[in-house]
Amino acid sequence: DFMGWIDANTPVSFSSGVWTKNSNNISNNNSGNVGIGTNTPYKMLTVMGDVSFVNYNATNTNSFEIIGNNAVPTRRGISLNNDPSGALNFWIHDWQSSAFNFMRKDNEDPMPGTTNLMTILQNGNVGIGTTCPDAKLTVKGTVKAFDEFVVQNTVGGWCDYVFDENYKPMTLVDIEKYLKINKHLPEIPSAKEVEENGVKLMDMNRRLLKKVEEMTLYIIDQEKRIKVLENKLMVK
Repeated sequence: DFMGWIDANTPVSFSSGVWTKNSNNISNNNSGNVGIGTNTPYKMLTVMGDVSFVNYNATNTNSFEIIGNNAVPTRRGISLNNDPSGALNFWIHDWQSSAFNFMRKDNEDPMPGTTNLMTILQNGNVGIGTTCPDAKLTVKGTVKAFDEFVVQNTVGGWCDYVFDENYKPMTLVDIEKYLKINKHLPEIPSAKEVEENGVKLMDMNRRLLKKVEEMTLYIIDQEKRIKVLENKLMVK
């Protein structure tokens, strides 16, 4: 008849009057915490050990569900759908400001210190190393990739226009004047701007490629000038 614990010193059973059995249903009117596998429950239900829920069939809307916020499943929760692939869904309502947090327990205390590892906000933003991501993916720390890292170009064309016959790059004289005043290349952000605002990789790659292509034009032009001078020297 033993069922669990009310607290560290008070076991409960059917005979204690706390548990009630009605046909196949068992209920508990205890206003304290219930422990299974532990006599020191620190939540409404504390289970020391693994818990398994098996309830899959072809007619259930959800085979397994953990819900919160006053038992409203569409507001927040975890559900295992009844499709054969067993999709795992994390639910949060679109008007909620809360998030899903993946936490690390830092010690074994009943109320341990924790470290946030990853956060998913209700707007779909994901944060790694931060709880307030301001983009679809915000990472506070080093990102390492072992294969190609592809950035889709969605902010304008590439720089092939530099090689158009009508394109006129800045003269080297004008560039020299600009460098003396600004201490950085035209169209390239200064060190202070990068420190304050960071760098958009696609935009910066486009700007750097433009400078390389313009440099190629300068080299070709200088090569032509050198050839002219060489021919004049050979004539003499």
